[in-house]
Amino acid sequence: MPFDRCVLLPAADDAAVWVAELPQDLQRRYLVCSSSGKTLRALQDKSDFAEITTQLAIPVPLSFAVEEKEDLAGVPFDEIEALFLKPVDSQSFVSRYNKKAIWVENIEQATREWSRVNSDGLSLIAQEYVAGAASDHYFIDGFRDRDGIVRAKTARHRIRIYPADFGNSSYCRSVELDVVGSAWDGLDKLLLHMKYRGIFSAEFKRDARSHEFKILEVNTRPWVYVEFADVCGMNMCDLYIRDALGQKMSIVQNYASGKGCVDLYNDLIAVVEMPSEERPNILALIWTWFSAFKLLFAWRDPWPAMLFLARRIRARLRKVSQR
Repeated sequence: MPFDRCVLLPAADDAAVWVAELPQDLQRRYLVCSSSGKTLRALQDKSDFAEITTQLAIPVPLSFAVEEKEDLAGVPFDEIEALFLKPVDSQSFVSRYNKKAIWVENIEQATREWSRVNSDGLSLIAQEYVAGAASDHYFIDGFRDRDGIVRAKTARHRIRIYPADFGNSSYCRSVELDVVGSAWDGLDKLLLHMKYRGIFSAEFKRDARSHEFKILEVNTRPWVYVEFADVCGMNMCDLYIRDALGQKMSIVQNYASGKGCVDLYNDLIAVVEMPSEERPNILALIWTWFSAFKLLFAWRDPWPAMLFLARRIRARLRKVSQR
């Protein structure tokens, strides 16, 4: 790198672990704000994550370790309404299969899917699918510094998702922290236990049966909504840089709630695929898109959005030509 010193902000799970474990001589030149590699691995590994949250009595979906094929015999398929297989290493799984998880209805199907994925060198756990709709998902994003002080935190509410089962938010809205009060209590306990440092984004789903917030995962790095947090008044990247440099920071108390954030491309598909009786009014939808912060698009720098759209169009054309 052509810099005497710089701050590194990892944008992927493996990169987060990599910068956390830089040799000491490089850490003096390339500064990071990070937990230990051990902490990051434990939070990223879905099997370890389920075990840790259960030990801390934090509400979490029922999860079952599947280290061997025979372990599937211990999964109560007949007693749980909906089950799926979840990757232990999400980044590697998505990169290989272009999806986040696999639905399974019985032990026979689970065995087939587990064997296929295991033969590719990847691990899975079985997990309960928490009852509820896409709009029962909430997120808490924030920053915890080198002294264990949470300098900023903000909450988001997912309104729509694409794909419909295991997708990403296509439209969400910032909400007051009071909305997710009990969810924050569990997350705060987890961050304290793990001695976490840096930017985090935790996903929860409010169980439609018990109305209890259940934690699903914690992203251990800057995430795709980090700019939306800045738009709402929480500049997580600035806090990261200041902490890496050892500078003083204040606690950011306020942020704007009620702001919308849209992934235009995926939200358009999500709306088209919705049942007609659930589809929003077209005029209201257009106003929602117009007024919301747009992921991957800015008039001052349109090229990322143009490149993304070009890649999607090319992928669609390739599928058509293959047919």
